[in-house]
Amino acid sequence: MPPIRKKDPLKSAQIEGKIELAISDLKNGRIRSIREAARIYTIPRTTLQDRLNGIIQEHFDRVQAAISKYGILPEDIYNFDETGFTIGLYATIKPLNLYSNWTRTPPPSQSSNI
Repeated sequence: MPPIRKKDPLKSAQIEGKIELAISDLKNGRIRSIREAARIYTIPRTTLQDRLNGIIQEHFDRVQAAISKYGILPEDIYNFDETGFTIGLYATIKPLNLYSNWTRTPPPSQSSNI
């Protein structure tokens, strides 16, 4: 059984705050490059770059579209980042894959590691 990892909400909020400050400084011209902002705020360059390019927002827009299209209820959303949405009873599962039309390579399935 894999270890259970607990996320520290305070640390997550601090990281998110650093990302927001870095984005603000980049947009206001106080910092000239993404690499420099990542170094100053000690955050991953790729995280900052993805956030600036709208990659994160694109994912949540796709999730919201699937929720609206299929009428998914909040109680049907459980660990969907690994399994997709499950609609209906546990005996009759219909998973939805949000990555089917994505031009990038989807995240690797963890089921192959079992």
